[in-house]
Amino acid sequence: MFELITSAGALFDALKAIAPGIEKRNTIPILSCCRFADGRVAGTDLDLEIETQFAVSKFEGEICVDHGTLWRLTRYIPRDAQITMRANEAGGVDIDFEGGSYTLPSLPASDWSSLTGRMGLASEWNCSNAALARVFKQVSHSISTEETRYYLNGVCLTNWAGADSAESSPCVVSTDGHRMTVVDVPGADGFADQILPRKAVSIVCALGNPQTLRFQADELALQFAWPGMTLTTKLIDGSFPDFGRVIPKPDSAVTQITLPANEAGTILSRLDALHAERSRATKIAIEGDSVFLSAGSSQHGTGREQVRTAEVSKPLDLKLGLNAHYLRDQLRIMPDDVPLSIQDEKSPVAAFGDGITAVLMPLRV
Repeated sequence: MFELITSAGALFDALKAIAPGIEKRNTIPILSCCRFADGRVAGTDLDLEIETQFAVSKFEGEICVDHGTLWRLTRYIPRDAQITMRANEAGGVDIDFEGGSYTLPSLPASDWSSLTGRMGLASEWNCSNAALARVFKQVSHSISTEETRYYLNGVCLTNWAGADSAESSPCVVSTDGHRMTVVDVPGADGFADQILPRKAVSIVCALGNPQTLRFQADELALQFAWPGMTLTTKLIDGSFPDFGRVIPKPDSAVTQITLPANEAGTILSRLDALHAERSRATKIAIEGDSVFLSAGSSQHGTGREQVRTAEVSKPLDLKLGLNAHYLRDQLRIMPDDVPLSIQDEKSPVAAFGDGITAVLMPLRV
């Protein structure tokens, strides 16, 4: 027997919190449902599961109800209204509140496939001060969407010695083969080349910094925990490439240019008006101790601007091409002044910031 008494506001907020875990397009009815059990409500798409607590006056039994229908219904009930949900003999659930009564279909909780229930704990890391949501935001733009190299469709929790260090330290890395971002996570524990899927990364970014990270014993899943909420996700089964091999050594650069993020970002936005639909190539020209950005196409014309406050460590004449969108993403995650280490027009361009290493592959221009 299932019975739940709560407020419309508390129920709506809980349903909203688990919504990212509900598969909206599916052929399995249970995946459209949320499960009420053990004082919590959960949603799953079989690859990840979100479970959250919410304020209740009474909670007994368990049941599965269509998430979308229930969410839309509670959205238009006054938040402070009391809602009572009870399983009925016909196999549905009755929902009553002041002035209204609805009956929705339901499924037995035994049909539910729980990731959380099958998870055997191997280790746990208190990550409350690690700002993981911020770290994931910094690397998320480099996640690949390519289907053939599926192991790049997420971020890797690993350990890396760094571009100029012999001692390994924890970090999070993502790459799509054209750009790469590595962010240090000091004090992290349990990082062992786990590849976290893109969807789980975006959910963590939206929910904010978790307090605990739990690793599954068979290394096929992990779990993030917030107060009253958990996100359990399967990992991508594959081997992340040896990314350290493509990161240039800081001392291998023939020169370093320092771009002011605001000024350079504004120039790139103006030049973007001239790009052809499929090309985002922007030319960086170093002329002595001056830096120029230019772009153009036969359809939209050409443009060239000097980055007036840019600095050049070693004056020379050199030209190379970079993807404007990739460079602009890099400007957003780095400090106000972005140092770009350049070897030549064909070699990767690296930026070494405070705990951040970013690499861009050059383009032909």
